[in-house]
Amino acid sequence: MMYGKPPPPFGDIAEHFLTPALRKKFDKFGFAFGKISRNLEWENEKLDFLMEFDAFLENGTQAMIVEVKAKLDKKDIDEQISRMEKVRRYADLTHDTRQFYCAMATMAAKKEVVKYALENGFYLIMPSGEDVKVTAPVSKPRFW
Repeated sequence: MMYGKPPPPFGDIAEHFLTPALRKKFDKFGFAFGKISRNLEWENEKLDFLMEFDAFLENGTQAMIVEVKAKLDKKDIDEQISRMEKVRRYADLTHDTRQFYCAMATMAAKKEVVKYALENGFYLIMPSGEDVKVTAPVSKPRFW
């Protein structure tokens, strides 16, 4: 017999653990995000566009899209690159001139996957003790 509500899916737990206080975390990288939204949906039927973001940090000139995965793999990064290209095309069609950056948040990833994400210009958010740590890309952060 089960009492109360069923537990949330593991991805939801990861999202709740990894996304709080991200605005402050990105301050140290020179971003000044005034707003953070969780589970934000962009939809435009006329342009046949629908996309959901686990977390979306923004200011007037920049936005950081955070994709949360319980366990990150290389395929997730490749898919996110494709999603970011779609975001840029949509932004151009709607005259949104912000620079869009991306961070992958995860509870676990193999070393080679971490390296692959950072080499592809993504920020990486992972647990570190009782908090989370944001790691900057290897060279220059990629934006779309």
